[in-house]
Amino acid sequence: MNDLVDLGAARLDPDTNVLLVQAKTTRIGDDDDDAPDAGDAALMCALGVTALPWPANENGRAQGVKTDIPGTNGWITSARDTRTAKVVAEMGPGESSLHSTGPDFDSRFFAKDQLAAIVVGNDMAFNMDRKNKKATLSAFGGHIEVSEDGGCYMAHGGAMIQVKDGMIILTGKVVLGGRTPIAPVAMMVGGVPVPAPGVFVGG
Repeated sequence: MNDLVDLGAARLDPDTNVLLVQAKTTRIGDDDDDAPDAGDAALMCALGVTALPWPANENGRAQGVKTDIPGTNGWITSARDTRTAKVVAEMGPGESSLHSTGPDFDSRFFAKDQLAAIVVGNDMAFNMDRKNKKATLSAFGGHIEVSEDGGCYMAHGGAMIQVKDGMIILTGKVVLGGRTPIAPVAMMVGGVPVPAPGVFVGG
């Protein structure tokens, strides 16, 4: 027999380390304060993935399907949490996601069409995009990109360095030898050394 249950706090069995979760029979359309308590049920959803449900709060609760197993409080064989539905909004047909279950944890992994992405919040992302032949890492205003067309590129705060086709291309003030500039670096123009504007030697 299978029952739809609400999932609460999780803990490890002290003897076996099996993950147990509080299960309470779901009442649909009723006040569920007096819903039967199914006790601690073992969580058995997927090989290689272990997810602890977040306890119920004002935004909802995780739910699972409990299958009766003789001699136990049953096994939770599948589960869902509609509070994480915003992740689904970032997906399309054929795509998969692994994501946290806690509120505002906001960390997720996406497997898309020839693209794998790790995203945390709205200011950190690592994308490996085989279709467009580039990999990018963006965080806190900084950006690193490696691509077939552009070579290696790193930028932050208006400064940039690009390595491509045997060239190193710099944009912004360059400080050599330390963080405190003390003298300009000379550059050759027509065989004559002249100061390079914005390029310094640090002590």
